[in-house]
Amino acid sequence: MSEAKSFRCSNCGCEEFYCNLRKHIIVIVNGSNKFLKEHKEVKRSYTDEEPYGPYECTNCGMLYNELNE
Repeated sequence: MSEAKSFRCSNCGCEEFYCNLRKHIIVIVNGSNKFLKEHKEVKRSYTDEEPYGPYECTNCGMLYNELNE
């Protein structure tokens, strides 16, 4: 079975892109619900979805809505 081909920027050929990812992190707040610091067990944080766009090429700045355009 062949490996899926990685998307490349159509402008410069780069394969790395800036995008968004939501991550849940355990934090400590005060009695007014103001953030104080991350809990020491941040490694137990998790992501609840796949990364999403817009995607920006890290080399030339070209923007993509999806990594298949």
